[in-house]
Amino acid sequence: MRKHTDARRRLARSPRCIESLEPRTLMTAVTSVLVNGTDAAALGQRSIINTIAIRFDANVGPSINPADLRLWNATTRQFIDTSAATTSYNAAANTATWAFPFQAGRPMLPEGNYRATLQSMTVYDAAGKPLDGDTDGVGGDEYNFTFHRFFGDSDGDRDVDARDAIRLRLARWSTDPQAKAPFDSNGDGVLNARDVLALRRNLRSKLKAPTGNRPPAAPVINEPSVDGQLIDAQDLHMQIEQAFVDPDQGAPDPQGLSRSGTDWEVWTRGAVPERVFHVDNSTQFDSKVHVHFGDGVFENSLAGKRALLPDTNYLLRVRHRQMNRNRRLALRRRRARHQQRPELAVEIGQQNRIAQRPDRFLIRR
Repeated sequence: MRKHTDARRRLARSPRCIESLEPRTLMTAVTSVLVNGTDAAALGQRSIINTIAIRFDANVGPSINPADLRLWNATTRQFIDTSAATTSYNAAANTATWAFPFQAGRPMLPEGNYRATLQSMTVYDAAGKPLDGDTDGVGGDEYNFTFHRFFGDSDGDRDVDARDAIRLRLARWSTDPQAKAPFDSNGDGVLNARDVLALRRNLRSKLKAPTGNRPPAAPVINEPSVDGQLIDAQDLHMQIEQAFVDPDQGAPDPQGLSRSGTDWEVWTRGAVPERVFHVDNSTQFDSKVHVHFGDGVFENSLAGKRALLPDTNYLLRVRHRQMNRNRRLALRRRRARHQQRPELAVEIGQQNRIAQRPDRFLIRR
């Protein structure tokens, strides 16, 4: 007992220093997702998908548009055309809501299992900080969530049973529009024999959970090697690791043979992020893991150019595709700061690397 007391006294008399933390800029992130007013991961009405509401930790209202939310139906294996969807934004709650009206007497979202992707670079706050989908502190990652739709599934348990049939019977006599909405198969606001028949088609049926078609692991960028690296004005060396990790494949793929292609993008950093360079779906063996500016196209404010602007911050984004071409995408990003010099000095912390540039980069340490 005395030993511990003496130790505490020595600690109290010893000088203490507080280590200062490295300053960090927080990026825009998603805080919650509601499908038909209930949490996307919780039980709730999944008979008709009327709304999807996404709450953010910052005001991204001016950047929101219907195309920011991409919906993939894993059951029918197709993307859903949401061009007729409407969006609204509650600035007080930082919540964007997508509404899906009926089209020609049919729900906009067909039955099936869905994977929703919120685009990253087109969703940003007033300072231009893009969405940080994986909340690792650096923006540029898409945010994903899943849900399902099965007509008659009024409680979200993926099946239509006697309880759902009873709710339909009660809703027909109800004056509450919210009680009628899950069973209104054609959006006319009236529950009739047509809606009853639509439920009976799914009665005692269950929507199978999705299997396979999971996104591959995010590509790992090794060039530029660190965030904030200085790069050459004329050529950016973009490279990812060759290994490809597919959760649907049992065997590892260290050679990346199941990778069908790779997308490369360079975006500006600022109030309104802009894509200024891209290589879409590189399918050659070497370009799947390694490209330069000569392999792609400059666009938007740099259209027709062959180099980036000096003293400007840029973001590199990489997305790769799985061999079965069902658009299983993943992304990873690095931040690159560019300065134009006759010789390229790549600064990483206190360490310097000098690279002279004839036809290719020659790095000597």
